[in-house]
Amino acid sequence: MEGFQCNTRKDFEGKRWTTECSKEMMLEIDGISKEQHKINSIAQNYKGYVDGWGVLVRPNK
Repeated sequence: MEGFQCNTRKDFEGKRWTTECSKEMMLEIDGISKEQHKINSIAQNYKGYVDGWGVLVRPNK
C-alpha cells in the first residue's frame, strides 16, 4: 500500500482485525499529515479507523 509495509492479524478479542503498517520517511509534519489522511481514507472504505500513529527516529550519521 503506497510504500507501506503492512501486516494484518486477527485481534485476540472478538472478531476484529488489526493492520499495522510502517514506512520510512522524513520526520516532517506535512508529510506525516498527508500519509495520515491517506490511511484514514483507506480504513474508512473498509469501515475501519486509525487507532494511532507512532514514530521511531533513526539519527543521522
